[in-house]
Amino acid sequence: MSYPYYQQGYGSGQQQPGQSSQLTRPNPGPELYLNGYISNTFSPNGAQYYFACLLKVQSPNLHPTWSPQGWPGAAFITLGNGQTRLLDYYFNPSSGSVIPQRLWFPHSVTDQRQYVAEAQLESPVFFVHENGALGVTLPNALTGNCHSLRGVRHAAPIGGKASTHLRIAWPGYKDWKRQFQTRDETPDRNPITLEKFVRHVGRSVDAFLQQCEGDPMQRANPAYMIGGPTGIRREEITIIGVVHVSAGSWQPIIKLSRIIL
Repeated sequence: MSYPYYQQGYGSGQQQPGQSSQLTRPNPGPELYLNGYISNTFSPNGAQYYFACLLKVQSPNLHPTWSPQGWPGAAFITLGNGQTRLLDYYFNPSSGSVIPQRLWFPHSVTDQRQYVAEAQLESPVFFVHENGALGVTLPNALTGNCHSLRGVRHAAPIGGKASTHLRIAWPGYKDWKRQFQTRDETPDRNPITLEKFVRHVGRSVDAFLQQCEGDPMQRANPAYMIGGPTGIRREEITIIGVVHVSAGSWQPIIKLSRIIL
């Protein structure tokens, strides 16, 4: 997969607009571009491009702090200005496969620059329970059964827009998106809670699965076929979190309860 704006200089060592301070280099741990959920979902090259755009740095050779107290498996980075940001979580491949996806970005170089490289992207949102467990099963996301999530009653940390898109690039199927509101219907139009956001994400993933069950695969990829006697089923899916891939779009990190070889 190619990244046009990335190839034209972003992450190549050239100075970029809005570039932030140098990153600190804390204690090494697992390799971010091999062992994280984001690299396993979007590929190591996709993860490198994403983190460069997220942190507004040159080609990021990142050495995050892994598993700080109270956050088992999490990777945090401290910027030169003292700000700490969550980057990713450790992925254990023996616990089940993640669905690989193409990292979505706008088609034109101008839009890539405006809505990705120079936009303020939010940190990835991982669905973390109070006991440190990660992810919400699709059936629980659909019903809002996620009350043990950290910050479940607080505003979802997804920025201030009134709506957003959830995009899915599932192997073998046509790229898909769904728009939903990210503010409630009160007079103040408050940001939606994390609980409601999880429901929106769950409903979006479920709508995508429903569409794919009735459509043939665009490209033969039987390992990731949805539905049918041997295909992937709803009850196998856990939504680990979502990644802010552009100013108006998020992509989910989807994990299965079985291993696909």
